[in-house]
Amino acid sequence: MLASLEQKRKTLKTLATQKDSLVTLKKLLDFELCFQEFGLSGTPLARMDIKRMIENKHESFIRARILREAYNFYKAVQHIDRLVLFSHTHNQISDLELIHHLLSKGITPKDTQNLNAEPEQTEEQTLQKKELLTELFMKLKANASNQHVIKQMTDFYIQLLNIKAFTYANDRCARLMLNLMLMQNGYPPALLHAEDRITHETSLRHCSRDQGYLMCELLVSGIERALDFCIDTIERLQSPIFVQSPQQSCITLSTS
Repeated sequence: MLASLEQKRKTLKTLATQKDSLVTLKKLLDFELCFQEFGLSGTPLARMDIKRMIENKHESFIRARILREAYNFYKAVQHIDRLVLFSHTHNQISDLELIHHLLSKGITPKDTQNLNAEPEQTEEQTLQKKELLTELFMKLKANASNQHVIKQMTDFYIQLLNIKAFTYANDRCARLMLNLMLMQNGYPPALLHAEDRITHETSLRHCSRDQGYLMCELLVSGIERALDFCIDTIERLQSPIFVQSPQQSCITLSTS
């Protein structure tokens, strides 16, 4: 499976040469990540609802919680795009906290921007989880193993989920951090679908017994799905028969 993935990555690199196509592709992929995330989370949204939410010029008028969550997720995805493009030095724990802040903006009545902002949690417990996160990122940065980068990212993702750094949107935050690090290593984000929900839950339960094999398999399939999406989109965008009018939204191609 990894050999197929690497071949598709080379194919995409060969195809992705036109700047305009790449800009449109990124917008479409961000939209698709947002749409699929809410299916994976068990709160599916219609594509048209997400399209309208993204195009809303006055975010303060987004009252429905589920649409606010989708709006925040889309903004967080755009943020990690910027981190990949412009951040050469970064503090990964700060990145994680900022992603969580974006996800929780306008959602929770209390401040959930810091790690584990639970009223019943002691300062010692908060420090303990910060230490676990520091150790996790240091281990990843050391990269002492000979494992493939995707296996390393899988182990990281499983541990981040199990640490439960936040009380709100912990899983979404972990997936965004995973995708950030995949993209920093030259891979597309893992595009997981609603149909993957049960497999994801099962893989997480079995990770202590199979050393994360099932989860790695799932993430590889998600990355390969993203590559297929990108290759198909680039080929359509660069096709002579595809003509995009000035008024056409970049999201339209995805929602038609």
